[in-house]
Amino acid sequence: MTASDDLLAPVDYLVLQLPAASAVAADLDALLRLADDGVIGVLDAEFVVNDGGNCRILTTADASALLGVDASAWDGASAGLLQSDDLEGLADELDAGSVALVLVYENLWIHSVVGPWSEHGVRVVAEGVVHPEELIAALDAGDDA
Repeated sequence: MTASDDLLAPVDYLVLQLPAASAVAADLDALLRLADDGVIGVLDAEFVVNDGGNCRILTTADASALLGVDASAWDGASAGLLQSDDLEGLADELDAGSVALVLVYENLWIHSVVGPWSEHGVRVVAEGVVHPEELIAALDAGDDA
């Protein structure tokens, strides 16, 4: 077992509202390439649709039909992590009738540095997420000082 085998890398999520267009296929493929290249690990991927204020999970076949692209490469990526309260929150964010991909992913790239660090006694003592809005506000506050 290597140092990274028992360490979960930072986990993030994205909700991507997708237009119904064939250009989306290349965007979805780019995400899959990140997983194939070991940059991220897909922990859960769910397609959802906002049916006029109520979101529901789609099969990849239904997502393919609504988007007009083949989303079958995402078959089996659903881990069922989305809960009903998550779907309710999404309804406020997504345009009515829109389809979104909810992606929960692990940032695997960090293992390439944490593993060697741990061999030298370095240990991760904290981690967190800085939301872009918070970062911009902090930078703006620094400009005012």
